Amino acid sequence: MPPSFTIVAARIAAFRSASIARVAGLFVTGLLVTGLLVMPLLGGPASAQPGRSVTFVDAQGEVVAVLDREALEAVGRFEVRTNTPWDDDPVSYEGPLLRDLVDAVGFGDSAIIVHALNDYSSQIPSADMRDFDVILALRKDGEYMPIADMGPAFVVYPYDFDPRLRDRVYYARSVWQVSRIRQLPVAAE
Repeated sequence: MPPSFTIVAARIAAFRSASIARVAGLFVTGLLVTGLLVMPLLGGPASAQPGRSVTFVDAQGEVVAVLDREALEAVGRFEVRTNTPWDDDPVSYEGPLLRDLVDAVGFGDSAIIVHALNDYSSQIPSADMRDFDVILALRKDGEYMPIADMGPAFVVYPYDFDPRLRDRVYYARSVWQVSRIRQLPVAAE
């Protein structure tokens, strides 16, 4: 073979090796980054999980409170045992009553909009909080809920308490992975 062909072939081989190494490096880096982002969602250490608190925003858009799990539980723990469309058997959910929680942060008898980590949101009328024992569940069958299982906070209605609650309207209001609760102006209800 002519020397120039050997040099070109060697350069092509070196380029391929470097490209493969670069692609493999990007793949490994991608796996590491993906692992760092996904592992907390799958139940990694509590300190690494996002969404460990709920932010409360008043009708003017001002943050009035950011409550972590301990502060939320300090408002009270109420248990609702109920069937849900998301579970095969009845489940016990525990957490503060939503009416007590919004009262504790100063929202009074206002309707609220509950926002999830994925930006889903649903409006909950004040009448729901008055008429039903709606809770912000933090535990499911005694265990804290990870993000992968609707946690760390989930709006749960006592669906078995009243047949009217077994309806799409109330299921849509059952926001999970709650990150923020915003007060609506009284006239907005």
